[in-house]
Amino acid sequence: MKIVIASDSFKDSANALDACQAMAIGVSNANHDITTEIFPLADGGEGTAEILTYYTCGKTIYVDTVDPIGRPIKADYGISEDETTAFIDMASASGLQLLEPEKRNPVNTSSFGTGLMIKNAIERGVEKIILGIGGSATNDAGTGMAKALGYKFYDENNVEVECKGCDLNIIASYEHDETFLENLPQIQVLADVNNPLYGHLGAAFVYGKQKGASGREILSLNEGLQSIANIVSNQTNKSFENIPGAGAAGGMGFGAKVFLNAELIPGSETVIEASGIEKAIQDADFLFTGEGSIDEQTKNGKLISGICKMAAKHNIPVIAFCGSLNASMNELKMIGIQAAFPILNQPMDLQTALLKTEILLKKTAENVVRLICAKP
Repeated sequence: MKIVIASDSFKDSANALDACQAMAIGVSNANHDITTEIFPLADGGEGTAEILTYYTCGKTIYVDTVDPIGRPIKADYGISEDETTAFIDMASASGLQLLEPEKRNPVNTSSFGTGLMIKNAIERGVEKIILGIGGSATNDAGTGMAKALGYKFYDENNVEVECKGCDLNIIASYEHDETFLENLPQIQVLADVNNPLYGHLGAAFVYGKQKGASGREILSLNEGLQSIANIVSNQTNKSFENIPGAGAAGGMGFGAKVFLNAELIPGSETVIEASGIEKAIQDADFLFTGEGSIDEQTKNGKLISGICKMAAKHNIPVIAFCGSLNASMNELKMIGIQAAFPILNQPMDLQTALLKTEILLKKTAENVVRLICAKP
């Protein structure tokens, strides 16, 4: 028997590789004769750079940068073994998890730190940068990132602007070296959402609250996003605010397109393709996957739905492991999951559950495999 294990990370508890390895140990504990192959995956958000570095046998680069409110930090990104491609997670420098809850507010945050990471990769001479933009704390339309790369943004009095979320409303113009875009490496942005830049489906209205903005602040942030879109349109005679993914990561999708001439591509599909998992599952008996919560929203997630569709194409049943299971059997069927198992084996508080995630994954995988292998 062969089981392919392909999991995303379990947020705040186990990264994708650790989750896969925990399940693999559980399988082995149940039956040493079962062959396993592991494929840690990500959807373009936090952890994507680590996964793509893993699949390209690359290495980790450590850089000095700043967090979303400008505090100095150390962050890292990956670079492929041949040193031609850099893999950067926006969350490493501009992520919500870097801020204490009371400091989270996209009015006051900037993507400047992400720009410093991109600058470091460019200075290393890479030919391509793949940027994952999930998990951000910002709503600055990528202006902070652009500022770190040499763009200058001015108010109506021609005074240079800092480029936080609250500054979008006062930006009146911007400028950059005319040769900047010509000398950039190829840049691809991984975005699995299709939100426009502004409006009720845009960055501020959809994601502003979870980043710490109040209702009034969300309205102001939305106005700022519309304002910067108008400034860009006036200076370029082009409109970018409605391209799919423009509103991703507080408008970083828009900013990357405008200021870096980046290509926006599906995150999950890119990682799945890079992993080579489809070839591995063709002779598999089961595919094990996992994520922190499986609920009615899971069907909208591109990663797990992509895995399930791929498995269905090869008639491979999918078994999912999760921290909490809040989906009906009909919803699981719609997703493409044959069966789902919550890993909690007794009442426990959240902190304990997070600390024990890998142990619980091992035990649950072992029990499931013992059931699969049970004699009638």
